[in-house]
Amino acid sequence: MIILIFIFIFLQNQILNTLAEKLLIFLFFKKSILTVITNHDLGKLPNNDCETILARLRERNPSVDIKQIIVTFVSYNQDGSQSWKISLRLNSIYYGSNNIRSANNYEIWNN
Repeated sequence: MIILIFIFIFLQNQILNTLAEKLLIFLFFKKSILTVITNHDLGKLPNNDCETILARLRERNPSVDIKQIIVTFVSYNQDGSQSWKISLRLNSIYYGSNNIRSANNYEIWNN
């Protein structure tokens, strides 16, 4: 019985250490995508394909690593604009997400 208690305590500590380690990595090494994408005005674009959107994001927000980002089409809006979701690749250095609304001037709006 005592051995089982020690095993339980050991496993519980291992799980807590792993969770604490993941939390520390998340808090100290990941950046919010909202703090990296600070210029939300993409201006007029020649087209609305993903490569163009990512290139303009990088141009207007030099600190963003576009290799960490995925742009996915969401829908056509009633006003003729398009909605896009900016999500993050697996094991990204960022956390969070943004949405993009494309119109005459493409602009990003936060969740």
